[in-house]
Amino acid sequence: MTTRENRPQDLTEIELELEQTLGHFRESVHAWSEKAYRRPHVVQTTRPSVRWRLVWGAAVGCLMAVVCVDGALYARHHSQAQAVVSQLAVTETASAQAPARTERQQARESEGPRGEEAHKAAPEKDLLAMVDRDVSRQIPAVLDPLAQWMDDSEQ
Repeated sequence: MTTRENRPQDLTEIELELEQTLGHFRESVHAWSEKAYRRPHVVQTTRPSVRWRLVWGAAVGCLMAVVCVDGALYARHHSQAQAVVSQLAVTETASAQAPARTERQQARESEGPRGEEAHKAAPEKDLLAMVDRDVSRQIPAVLDPLAQWMDDSEQ
């Protein structure tokens, strides 16, 4: 057993030995890092091989072909859908106008020969009245909401 008197002496010896050991370790680490940093390094650049470039080129080409075909099919489908919609609109308009035509024809027949002449002149009169109304307007129809707003704010 060590006595209390020997302890401080032992600690100093242990501390000295520890400092010496750590010093040697520190020096060896510095020496190793100096060697590692001074050694010439070779940096190799990697380029993709020709095979991978061909694969990527083929993949991009296929993707572009698919997009072009898809766009053409979409345009064709869209034009067909527009044709169907316009045809439905024409048939709906024709079916809606058919009863009105029959009523007009019955009215013409009941009025006799003078009624037919009056009905033939009626669309022309309506057209002339519409043109006269549009020409005589001081404010264009597009600006009607603004004109109404101005009238409301003045009151």
